[in-house]
Amino acid sequence: MKEMLFNFVAYYQQVKTFLLANKAASNKRHRELSLVPSSTNNFTQQTQSNIITQKQHFMQTSTSIQNNNFSATNAKSLSLTVSKVFSFMLVMLTFMFTSLGSSAQINYSQNFDVDAGSWTGVSRSTTAPCTGNALTVNLYSTVTTATAASPLIGTSSGFSTTLTYKYRLVDYSTLAATANTFGNFKVQYSNLATGGTWTDITGSTINNTNHTATTSCVSQTLTFTPPAGALYIRFVATWSAGDYYWSLDDISIVQAVPCVPPTAQPTALIVNPTTGTTNSITGSFTASSPASSNY
Repeated sequence: MKEMLFNFVAYYQQVKTFLLANKAASNKRHRELSLVPSSTNNFTQQTQSNIITQKQHFMQTSTSIQNNNFSATNAKSLSLTVSKVFSFMLVMLTFMFTSLGSSAQINYSQNFDVDAGSWTGVSRSTTAPCTGNALTVNLYSTVTTATAASPLIGTSSGFSTTLTYKYRLVDYSTLAATANTFGNFKVQYSNLATGGTWTDITGSTINNTNHTATTSCVSQTLTFTPPAGALYIRFVATWSAGDYYWSLDDISIVQAVPCVPPTAQPTALIVNPTTGTTNSITGSFTASSPASSNY
């Protein structure tokens, strides 16, 4: 991305040099100055609008050029105007590439306040949520296991994925903090809702070694790399002692695609004057290879 921006800066320098070099020789009317790179990389509509707003200044400067009165002041003024246009273009390009680079293949969230979001195995309840509603089940000697299974989360691109969620463990009768001898639960992922292979997310197991008894919700953040394809997750709990509520809330899963730089940067930057009823400057360059994608 840096190389592309450097090329656009070089493009600006060539535009400015051309205008100054031809200040005494031009006898044609400069009614417009269009900057049109002939590549598949199109400038944003906002950038084009910004360039058009400079038209008035360019027309005024053209009078000086035509009358051979192109002074140092004119040159400085035109240079500043062109500089503003290209500075705006660079900002817009940086914003576009940054936005593309951070685009997510999976961007899922569920707080269960409206409905269960097609999760199965554990019911939505207001009994012991973090806020509003949550998936909640009562585990005790008769109900010793529970599985909260997601719907299709999205289509994985095979990159690193971040899962965040909150859980709560409180006693059934008093909603007091449940002892850390409650048992355990973990998070798994698969490319099939049923019948597939479920893989434990490393570091996802909560048990007596890492749970501190509390009435508050506990936030967790996990990172894993699911293979390309459909993505499902599930929470699997196993009871050991006590009579308590196990709740899950505020689940978020985001997979961001990293920027992939091109193998060959843009080359052959050319700036040429064009002739006709209206003078203009055209610019072209050979686009990067492979074509721009998320950078």
